Amino acid sequence: MPLAAQDSLPRELATLPCAGLISNPCTTPWRCETQQILLQDGIDCLVEVHYCRRECQGQVEFYIDWQQTHLIGGCEGWDTWTFFHRQNQSALEWLVLTLIHLDTLNGGWYNTPPCPDGNFFVNLYTAACGIWVGCEYKIDRSYEKQCDQGLDPPDLEYERPPGSGNWYIRSSRWQSCGQTCCLRRYKLCTKQYVDRVSGYEIHLIEKVRLGQCTEQQKYGNKPCEDGC
Repeated sequence: MPLAAQDSLPRELATLPCAGLISNPCTTPWRCETQQILLQDGIDCLVEVHYCRRECQGQVEFYIDWQQTHLIGGCEGWDTWTFFHRQNQSALEWLVLTLIHLDTLNGGWYNTPPCPDGNFFVNLYTAACGIWVGCEYKIDRSYEKQCDQGLDPPDLEYERPPGSGNWYIRSSRWQSCGQTCCLRRYKLCTKQYVDRVSGYEIHLIEKVRLGQCTEQQKYGNKPCEDGC
């Protein structure tokens, strides 16, 4: 993906760890604003969201500033979890779909083609990175050991190469690897159902990382994992 001039980005985007990778050659400026939005489909969850939007090469691009986006009320009960460098907040995931829905309403449904064609939307966001690193220890198997009941073989020690008599054990831990930028591309299209009622579908068609994690150099050739 071609680089973009960093000074052409609004403040919200220019401070990202890989700001130069989030744009293709496009002269359309970003427009940023703060709104209070009620999530769709009858959900009483009110969100104050700060986001930037532009149209580029036939698709709508969004960037949501999560540091300035807040759940105001009625959002209890949504799943939220963090597992190492992966994080999920269901209410905020639904917010992305709501922005696509509202953007389509503003543009008029008549501009939405029927499936399998569709209009394309891009959500740009940041995610955490992590990596598992560890140490390998050569051990003397003459020591006495006690293992918990139910530990299935093989034991934690391993012989390398097999039959050499050289035994090792490895200890690992997770460490942060900074941040990266990510892209999710959605397709929205209209569909005619059997009762002749028209509706629409939103499909997630692509999810990719843009650029390296900010602390990749610290770990050499061992690749960091991303939470995209």
